[in-house]
Amino acid sequence: ARVTMCRNVMLRYHGTPLPAVVLNLSVGGAFVKLDEAAARTRAIPQRLGDVCVLTMALVRRGRSNVKPWRFHSTVTLVWRAEPDSPYRFGMGLKFMSLSRPQRWQLKQFLRDEARAAA
Repeated sequence: ARVTMCRNVMLRYHGTPLPAVVLNLSVGGAFVKLDEAAARTRAIPQRLGDVCVLTMALVRRGRSNVKPWRFHSTVTLVWRAEPDSPYRFGMGLKFMSLSRPQRWQLKQFLRDEARAAA
C-alpha cells in the first residue's frame, strides 16, 4: 500500500541533518520534499544512488495512548525532481535492507493510515 501524507522527517546526508516532509510512503520507499532553506545552504543528495538515512516518527492513528514508533532506514536516491518543477526539492528514496521488525512496523503503520483515509 502507498499512502499520501504530509509528515516531518529528517534526512541525514554525510552526517548533515536535512529537514524534509514525506509526501508519499510505501514499504518500498518514500517521496520527500526537502526544506527549501536547508536545501539551498547544505549539501544535499544530487546523484542517483546517493545514500542517506531517513528518520521519522510513525504515529499510529486512533492509538494516541501508544508511543510513536521511531523509524529509521538507510535509503538511496532513485529519482530527483527537475529544478523548475513545483517539487524541485523533491526526491524519491528507496528503502535499503529493512529488517523484519522494520518491515512489520511500516506495514502496520501504512495499514492504519490507509484505513483512516478510506
